Amino acid sequence: MNAYLALILTASYYLVCLPLFTLFRWTLILVAPLYFALQFVLLPLVYLGRFSLQAALLPLTLLAKLETIYIYVGVASVIGIIAGCALHVSTRVLKSMFGLDNTCSKSPHVRSAADYRAERRRRRKRIPVAVPKAVEPLELPRESRMSKQRSLWSQPILEEDDSESC
Repeated sequence: MNAYLALILTASYYLVCLPLFTLFRWTLILVAPLYFALQFVLLPLVYLGRFSLQAALLPLTLLAKLETIYIYVGVASVIGIIAGCALHVSTRVLKSMFGLDNTCSKSPHVRSAADYRAERRRRRKRIPVAVPKAVEPLELPRESRMSKQRSLWSQPILEEDDSESC
């Protein structure tokens, strides 16, 4: 390095920088008790601010803890939407291929009460009301009656007394 440059830098350090650093240090030493007193007085406000900040950030911390669940639900919803769209498109295509479209050119007819009554009257005039005949009991042949009487279902089951209980 050049000797003149070294001399200029050394002189500027001792003439400018060192007095500024010394002045700054003495200012800090004189202001330090005021700073500590102010810090002691404002300490409850600092704690209140920290508590308020933590309370305000609590939902974000909970979101960070549940991040994997949100990712899972988000991916599942995207897959569900894609599957629903695919099913919608495929049913539309199949309906148009097989001609199952329910597009009618007529507008649906809304019946009024008068239309309903008129239709009922027409039906009553067309269909005669038949009176049902009395149903006669069906006679079973004699053989089937006999087999019914001899079956095991018609005989009672008799229980025996226990001889050991005497």
